[in-house]
Amino acid sequence: MVDLSRLQFGAPAAERDVLYGLDDYFVESDAFHLVNSGQRAIVLGNRGAGKSAIFKIVARQRKKAGDIVIELAPENYSYEMLSSTMAAEREGAWVKSGAYAASWKFLLLLMVLRALSKKAGRARNRDEKRMHAYLRDNYPDVARNPFDAFISYLKRLEGVKIGKYEAAVKTRELQKLYKLEELDPYIPLIDQLCQRIAVTILIDELDQGWDASEDAKAFVTGLFQACTSLNSVSPRLNVLISLRHELFNNIPELYDYEQKYRDQFELVTWRAQGLYELLAMRIRHFVPELKGASNDECWKAVFAEPKRAFRFMIERSSYRPRELITFATLALEYTRKNRRPLPMSERALYDVELDYSADRAKDVTSEYRFQYPGLMSVFESFRQKPAQWDRKTLEYHCAELSLGDRNVDPDARLWVLSAEPSSLIDILWETSFLQAGGRKRSSASRHSGDWLPGTREDLNVSLHSVDEFSIHPMFRSFLQVKS
Repeated sequence: MVDLSRLQFGAPAAERDVLYGLDDYFVESDAFHLVNSGQRAIVLGNRGAGKSAIFKIVARQRKKAGDIVIELAPENYSYEMLSSTMAAEREGAWVKSGAYAASWKFLLLLMVLRALSKKAGRARNRDEKRMHAYLRDNYPDVARNPFDAFISYLKRLEGVKIGKYEAAVKTRELQKLYKLEELDPYIPLIDQLCQRIAVTILIDELDQGWDASEDAKAFVTGLFQACTSLNSVSPRLNVLISLRHELFNNIPELYDYEQKYRDQFELVTWRAQGLYELLAMRIRHFVPELKGASNDECWKAVFAEPKRAFRFMIERSSYRPRELITFATLALEYTRKNRRPLPMSERALYDVELDYSADRAKDVTSEYRFQYPGLMSVFESFRQKPAQWDRKTLEYHCAELSLGDRNVDPDARLWVLSAEPSSLIDILWETSFLQAGGRKRSSASRHSGDWLPGTREDLNVSLHSVDEFSIHPMFRSFLQVKS
């Protein structure tokens, strides 16, 4: 019998998962290979889809290869401070995204210069010594407090843009700042030095502290512009950005950018087989006796009915690794707490479904809190209602919401009241609350292929042609939906 005493499934978040063994059980997806090879620079994905995991492994592999890796941590960002520090656009004739793009370019180039200078050590030629002296005399703390340099440059731009300068002087000074003339002499040197050692900049967790403000949107829009610009400085200078997909969709200014640089974007998505492999690799890592075992053998060692267990979990997911890791961990902890035997029975998944469902409902509403504040109260309007809905009945329910006949939170009233029923259905679909199909869909058909037919992930579904809906099983236990 396999000893499962050390079994666990790792941490749901990549920043903690590195401590558990992410290097050993990371699934090298197509998205990872495209990013790691330099074919993609901007990684989009929903929360828990694995964006940060990709960045962690890219960083570790490139460090092992001897590259310079610069990682900007979440604490470097402070949207609240930006909003309180910078003047609003209405206070002066200036468009912030351009100023933020220039400030991002300035900061990132400073960090690259510092990293290359530090790597060169004392063995510097004349140009490198000049670069070192410039950094020492002007920006000695850029590595310790990078955001200070960013704010400083942004304030310089703001001061000229909305300051009381003559038009000619203002134009001349702005050109100098936007063109980064201060750093211009060092750009060719960066290209030369990158021939010796590649540099990667990773900017992750941009959603930390996000407040959907004017400055937050300009901050991210400017970063995207700076990323494209810096990636053209040298083939061996690589700037990578990660952003939650729903935040990207919440910044209209990025739409044109996406159309122009579509080949630089990678949307992280998962298929059933990849998630099956992901959990198997974690089992294999924590249970040494299963080293070399197949994916099926790993699942069979942990779950008494592996196929049914996987089906049960995947049906209650939106195809994100964090969901399966969380569900499996809850079941394992419950099994051990109640001193039940391993491999786990399917009953353990049933017993923790309520906790999992409540966790997912809260996480989804938190994920969309800026696009759809008060979303939980809209979900709550379906509490103890049927699981299956025909379009006409669903539209009637949504009409009651939009007319104010059903109570929702004050925040939700801003986007729910007077909304077309079809628009509310679109939102419920977007947030994975609804899926297509009702009772007529057979059990067998639900589990064929890479996606569960009828879910938002199923690319064969045209939402506006759907006549029957059902509440996603992920939410049913929490809302006590009547199946």
